[in-house]
Amino acid sequence: LLKVDFDGNVLDQQVGYNNAGHLIHSAVLRARPEINFVLHSHTRAGIAVSAMKCGLLPFSQHAGLILGTIAYHPYQNVNSAEDECDILARDLGANYLMIMNNHGLLACGRSAAEAFTYHYFLEMSCKIQVDVLQSGVETVQPPEAEVEGLKALGDPSEREAMGEGHWAAVRRRLERTDPDYKS
Repeated sequence: LLKVDFDGNVLDQQVGYNNAGHLIHSAVLRARPEINFVLHSHTRAGIAVSAMKCGLLPFSQHAGLILGTIAYHPYQNVNSAEDECDILARDLGANYLMIMNNHGLLACGRSAAEAFTYHYFLEMSCKIQVDVLQSGVETVQPPEAEVEGLKALGDPSEREAMGEGHWAAVRRRLERTDPDYKS
């Protein structure tokens, strides 16, 4: 992790500074005062789905749970597009997830647990979608009413920060397998 203030001043450098990463994260944090954590990734499955015109499809319960809080953002180079940060924040709106076309995934949360959980469900959804589409067989999707019900379960406005139970389990496992992670 790298600690950087809103102005781009590095407060605690353990890894190299990435200006594009700083711009993306600070855009979200400035626009959404209730958000404390932002995750951004360039995974193979995430980028694959970000390049699909159809976006994320409801092929799994994972996807259904998060479809109601996904925003999409067209590709721009954050380092050269002057208004990119404002547009990114506007496109995210009140959502907790974003698929950045031809770029990757973004997840945010009120807690580390919530950001992690949303990102996990989005990444798993992308992996499942890539696997399903790669199979080449005819696909099925759940009925729209069922998808709407799942969206309601994942709605962040209807609950406290999502994923606290998952996060506690992840931390317990990490404590067992790599207790040095804190240093």
